[in-house]
Amino acid sequence: MTPEEKKKYYEEVSKFPAANASEWLGAIFRYGLNFGKRKFSTFFTPEEYRKNAIIGNLLKFVILISIIGVGLWFYA
Repeated sequence: MTPEEKKKYYEEVSKFPAANASEWLGAIFRYGLNFGKRKFSTFFTPEEYRKNAIIGNLLKFVILISIIGVGLWFYA
């Protein structure tokens, strides 16, 4: 993808709240893994959108499964 295509894609996708939540969550997680050595603005860019969104979606999935697992554990 060219930089112009990435920017256009980012503008289109960022209209959806779920995509924004995943992107933020992924960027915050990646920032935390680097212990703040890099500035947050380097993670939260259109070029890093896809990485942040994938990581954010995986984290949301893991959190959901964890909540269900803990709920079932307390129920049993």
